[in-house]
Amino acid sequence: MRQHICRAAIAAVAAMGLFLTACSSHEDDYVINTEKLSESEDTTAITTAEYGAEDFIQSEKQTRKPTETQPLTEDSAKDTISESTVQNTEAQTQKPEEPAELKTAPAEHVHNYIGHAKVAATEYAPGIMTYTCSSCSKSYEERYALSHTIDVGGGSNVTVCGYWDKTSSNELMKLLNEYRKKNGLNVLNDDAGLENTARLRAVECSYLFSHKRPNSGRCFTLYPEGYKAVAENIASGYGNASETIAAWKNSAEHNKNMLNPEYNYGCAGVFVVLDNNNADNGNILYVQSFMKK
Repeated sequence: MRQHICRAAIAAVAAMGLFLTACSSHEDDYVINTEKLSESEDTTAITTAEYGAEDFIQSEKQTRKPTETQPLTEDSAKDTISESTVQNTEAQTQKPEEPAELKTAPAEHVHNYIGHAKVAATEYAPGIMTYTCSSCSKSYEERYALSHTIDVGGGSNVTVCGYWDKTSSNELMKLLNEYRKKNGLNVLNDDAGLENTARLRAVECSYLFSHKRPNSGRCFTLYPEGYKAVAENIASGYGNASETIAAWKNSAEHNKNMLNPEYNYGCAGVFVVLDNNNADNGNILYVQSFMKK
């Protein structure tokens, strides 16, 4: 039977809208400020025991929903009635029709689809899976992505299917460093450990959009050891890096993180979730991680 690969798509972002939040830490001293946004945006301050207030910005922009597709099925075969003729010396007569209750309809064909990867998925791109019926050779294709495991605490894990958009994460950092230079600040350096943090946090935010991790730990527990100060910006639902940077610039706390002169390292992670139809469902998670060491 058809093998479903990587169909779990967990995207815990309320109402699939546009969301932003920011937080920072200076030697474990967490300070979050609320801000007044434009009248066109809905604003809610969320207070947690560990972080103080989180800014939560939601617009009415809706993300597209993919159109469901179904494998093609064969048309049912039509019953046929055999006729024969009998020749006699006077006229041709027709053989009486077989009683309806004695007719047997042909069995409907059930497809047995077997899948194989036409294009292999990677961490940075979806793949293409081809499914072919072993009996009639009917086939179709669909995209698929690798699964990622998320620790949700209590010894439990969930999986989400998607891929890291390396192009978008590079664009985020390019735009950020250009913004810092225009404001007379240093360019942020790359750090392998911090890049891994940003990528993993983007995956976690697809399950729980918060600076609190799905396993209830602080987001900063995922940062490399030895830092003196760290901060994080997260966003969801924006179409590209440019839109995301623009939204962060218009939010006081996010902008403060981007223009903080203390930080000398910075990395970004962008994770694209594939939904149950193996199509981008508009749920794209953006994370900026900042660090001073």
